[in-house]
Amino acid sequence: IENVLMASIMLLVTPLTTMKTLTKLSKVGMISMISIACLGLAIVYRSITCVSIPRDDTFAESSPYLPPSWVDVYDAIPLLLSGYMCHFNAISVHNELIDPTPSRSNAITTSTIVISTLFYLAVGISGAQYARCTDDGIVSSHILLD
Repeated sequence: IENVLMASIMLLVTPLTTMKTLTKLSKVGMISMISIACLGLAIVYRSITCVSIPRDDTFAESSPYLPPSWVDVYDAIPLLLSGYMCHFNAISVHNELIDPTPSRSNAITTSTIVISTLFYLAVGISGAQYARCTDDGIVSSHILLD
């Protein structure tokens, strides 16, 4: 059933990738941003409900500043890189601007990177704090179902 679902999504999304302008994708983009925001809010909510339970450990004890192993660093690199891989859309976005100037393109790029970074920080810190509520201190891929 997962393969059928993936094939269906591919058939729906592939025609959208061939459009010449991004304007027609504004509603699809808004739906995707809302769904990601809802997921982020759900993770933050789960973390807040977890942290509100009195614990013996402190925030500093449950939040290490460095990863426990290099394997964890290597596991995180694809996540961090894929979050900022939108540079291939820069030319399309520049062409869609009403008055395309380098300063306006830079403003859009800077604002999207800042918003993405803040979102990643909020979800990352919330997820790390949620690990305090698990038996083994590890957040599973089912954080919303625990």
